[in-house]
Parts: sequence; C-alpha cells; structure tokens
Amino acid sequence: GTVWKVFSLGTIASYEVVFYIGILILLIALLFFSRSLNPGNKKLAAYSLFLFALFNGSGSFHGFYWVVPSFFAFVFFILIASLIIDEKRPFPWCWLFILSLLGLFTHIIFLYSLLIFVLYFLFFTLFTRKFQFCTLAKIAFVIFVACSFYFPVEAHYKKQSLHSPYGPLEITNSILRQSNSPETTLERKLGINLPDNSKLFSGWSKINNNYFRWVFPNLLSYIAFCICFAILFYFKQYKLLSLYFAALVFTLASTLNINGERSLLFLWPFTFLYFGHGAWFLYILIKEKEFPLCIQHLL
Repeated sequence: GTVWKVFSLGTIASYEVVFYIGILILLIALLFFSRSLNPGNKKLAAYSLFLFALFNGSGSFHGFYWVVPSFFAFVFFILIASLIIDEKRPFPWCWLFILSLLGLFTHIIFLYSLLIFVLYFLFFTLFTRKFQFCTLAKIAFVIFVACSFYFPVEAHYKKQSLHSPYGPLEITNSILRQSNSPETTLERKLGINLPDNSKLFSGWSKINNNYFRWVFPNLLSYIAFCICFAILFYFKQYKLLSLYFAALVFTLASTLNINGERSLLFLWPFTFLYFGHGAWFLYILIKEKEFPLCIQHLL
C-alpha cells in the first residue's frame, strides 16, 4: 500500500515491485544470519546462502519465491535469530524492539515462532552445558515486547467484536475442544479414521506429507541424519543443531492444529542447513583424515 501511494502505481504493479524488494531484503537478512552462524568463515557463509536458495516451499507454507506477509515474518525472525545467536554482539535492545514489532504486525505466525527461540536456548544449553544469561535475556526481551503489544491490541479488537481466528486463545480453545470432543474419544476407543479436523493431532498428515516423507523416505535417510548430527556435534556446530531441533520440536507441537504445516516455513530452511553443513564438514573431515579422532570423540 505504501509503494502504491508513494509512487502512484497500480495495485498489481505495486505487488510486483514488493516481490523484487522483498528478495533483496531477504538476501541481506540471510547474509547477516550466515555470518552470525559461522563468524569469520566467508566461504561457509556463501555456501549457506546457496542452501537457503533451495527452499521453494509449497502453496500452504510458501517458500522464498512468494513474497507475502509470512515471507516478511520469516525475514524478521531470521534477523532476530542473527542477533540472538551472536554471542559477541552487545545487547541490541533497540534493534530487537523494532524487529519484534515489525514481525508481530506483519503476520501472526511470527508470534508463535518465538517459541523456537525458547527451545533454541534449551537445546543450546544442553549441547554446550553452559548457561548464557545474555542469550536468555535477548529471548525474554523479544517475547516481552511481542506480548506487550499483541494482547492489548487483541483486547481492543475484541471490544469491537473483531478477533483473529488464529490468535493464541482461539488456537488453544480449538485444541481443547478437539481433545475433549466425543469424536476424538470414540476414535481412541474404536480406532476409527475420522477427518483430520476432528483429530487431536489434526495437522500431522499435512506435515508428514510436506516434510517427513521427503526427509525420511527410507532407512538410509535415517543413517544420513545421524551421520550429519555426529559430524556437526564433533565440529561443535551447536548453534545450527539447536536451531534445527528447536524448529523440529516446534513443528511437532504444531501438529495439534490443522494448519500446523505453516510451521514448516521455519523448519525447511534449517533442514537444508543441517544436511548441507553436515556435507561441508564431512568433506573437511575426509580432507583432514580425522575419522579416528571423530569416532573417539563421539564415544
């Protein structure tokens, strides 16, 4: 709308211009994130951009080709992630504040994606066995800002008899209704296959169809997954491991909602990074002939 008013373009032309602008903004955000993930390694940062480019998405959760509100929500998410995982950067409260508001009022999925940061901190603490208060403070600040602005706005809309069908309270009530519905109870007792929207984990079939059946099609894929984990853990890629498993748990939790496949917007990019970085460090492992040391370290 702003592009349309400032440049006096038509609706379709403004929409197309935003597509080009959005791709450039995404490139800057991903480059910033790649440098924060592996500081000082420009080759790996460039390789990470190539891995991100593999994410084409689908009609339900979109990829980087479809520049819509959820696209920009991911951009703000990845920028905040860059600031959170950067341990050397001072507390960037001003940037975190601005990015939190931009993400919050861009798309509702941004509010749910903040749970990934909480899970990231738990996994990162588990892998490193260190409690980083600064990282926790950044995450707590982002969540505080988002909630402080979202819930008053939501309360205002409710007074106007308006509400978001995808708000936290509505989603929670929907899950509770599904878990206590007679249809769900009957299904548990008799094993009857009912429509997805009457199941407790109503989003599982779509998530499985759009992710798990592609990532884990056979036994070899599980072996490759474990090898990547071992290599990344050996090279202390704790940030990437924590982000991936945080997004994975977030997606599994999203199966409670019939629209849970939207969470794949965050899981798929980290999946490409997970396997791509695993291949990168496997090459380094072979080149340096450190297989015996790797096995000894893991044991």
